[in-house]
Amino acid sequence: MRTPVYIFYGPPGAGKGTIIGLFNPEQNFRVIAGGDIARALAGEATERGQTVKELLSRGELAPPQWITEKAMAMLNEPVSRTGVIFDGFPRTLDQADALMAKINGPLFELRAFFSFRLPVQLAYQRALTRGREDDKPPQIKQRLNDYHASAPGLEGFFKQRGFLRIIDASRSIEEVFADFRRHIG
Repeated sequence: MRTPVYIFYGPPGAGKGTIIGLFNPEQNFRVIAGGDIARALAGEATERGQTVKELLSRGELAPPQWITEKAMAMLNEPVSRTGVIFDGFPRTLDQADALMAKINGPLFELRAFFSFRLPVQLAYQRALTRGREDDKPPQIKQRLNDYHASAPGLEGFFKQRGFLRIIDASRSIEEVFADFRRHIG
């Protein structure tokens, strides 16, 4: 049996992490989060770490190839989990291609790409109130711009392959979670 894979994609403040937190204790999925990878890279005492730290401080994304390398390495690590959730990865079409090449095989099965949609102003307000160190107004605005620039291409990529599932993230967390559960069966 192939390991199920889900992808969570949406703007900052959409509640992806909250949904994972509700779902994962009962399912024991491995979570590979693009933001966590970027923050880990920024914490490295290397030139690469310093570069990522500076980019994140401006609200910019870490270089996609570095995130892809780390995400693919994490996927290769042996793990006794029932599935994998990618949170905020992929963010580019190149990353989507790399991921699909990796998981299209005997070990993994992509089940769905969940696009958590949220009006810009609500995403901004939610991101401001969640209290992360990198959630300052200029950084949030930059990440929202990056999200809106990449969302149509990624949604189209996964829609064309039959994996796109739209989640209205503007509702209560209970409604969003119920919608997510309905999509996964």
